[in-house]
Amino acid sequence: MIAHNNLTELGIDNNAERSAWILYLLFTFLSSLIGDSIILISSTYYNSLKLNALVVSVMQHIAVCDLIASMSYTLPTMVSLIMEKWVFGTVLAYVQVYANVYSVQAGSIFQCVLIILKLALLQNPLRSSGWKKKRTHIVCTSVWLLCHIFPTLRLALDDDGLIFSYVSYNINFGSYHAPQQIKLFVRIFSFVLFYTPALIALIASCMIIYHLFKAREVNKRCNKSPRWQGLVTILFVTIVFCTTSMSERIGMLVIDYSSLQTPDESKRTFKRVSEFLYAMNFMCNFYIYSLTIPSFRHFLSSKLSEIISIFSVLINCKKLQSNNSTDQVNCKSPATQMHHIHTVQSSM
Repeated sequence: MIAHNNLTELGIDNNAERSAWILYLLFTFLSSLIGDSIILISSTYYNSLKLNALVVSVMQHIAVCDLIASMSYTLPTMVSLIMEKWVFGTVLAYVQVYANVYSVQAGSIFQCVLIILKLALLQNPLRSSGWKKKRTHIVCTSVWLLCHIFPTLRLALDDDGLIFSYVSYNINFGSYHAPQQIKLFVRIFSFVLFYTPALIALIASCMIIYHLFKAREVNKRCNKSPRWQGLVTILFVTIVFCTTSMSERIGMLVIDYSSLQTPDESKRTFKRVSEFLYAMNFMCNFYIYSLTIPSFRHFLSSKLSEIISIFSVLINCKKLQSNNSTDQVNCKSPATQMHHIHTVQSSM
């Protein structure tokens, strides 16, 4: 069963605001769909990410997770904003809310694993050379399995079904009808699975930045040019991840859907903005890698030049074909005119 809250009181009644959010979600969806697919293809078939093999493996899992999140959250939310209701039916509503919660958890943990792995590579460069790629895939597989626990328990314990919220224009668990014990369980479990990885990632990122600054000082003393790549990558990932995820986590912790039924516009606006901005996590990795990883940037530029050359060849071929056809018409036209003249004369 899917309940709906009040569109008149909770929905977006400003067409300009709704259009702006639709365009934003369309941009994030296309960026994630195209960008994460390029990351997977380039790292799997072209080996364009010239980084540690363990780091690349985690990046691939993050790309898969972002694709699931964009399909389960960004696309349904965008369509719901356009139609101003849920149009995908009950079965897809359960699939959507399960996949959304599942992918958000997995994405947070994978980001945490990636940052911790980079910290371990910095602190133990000699020992890390013996680490195997298979072990990383085992850890990532364990994360995928672990993230099934929370959405499964929520679906099993929440007897009130699902709710389509006009605050976030998406399907949510009907938690504001649930008993108090279930609410307490949800808060504790969500804190462990959602907040802990973000806090660990923030602490590990600060430690990585500290190590990189020390390495830059050593390079300066040795008259070597300091490298910015690792520092800039970590700074971008940390800022985007913490800014978008922590605001959404605060919204989950402080504001539940029972308080959103009150006419407090500030709470609803904060909840909507925090959830919509979290979609930025699904598409930002492509742009961060393009800016901070030279090998990936070179891969993109080479493939883009190949595509441009192919299009230029096709355009030139069409021009030649059109010119040839025009020449043929011009060559045939005098003969056609003479034939017409002889036909007219014979008829006279």
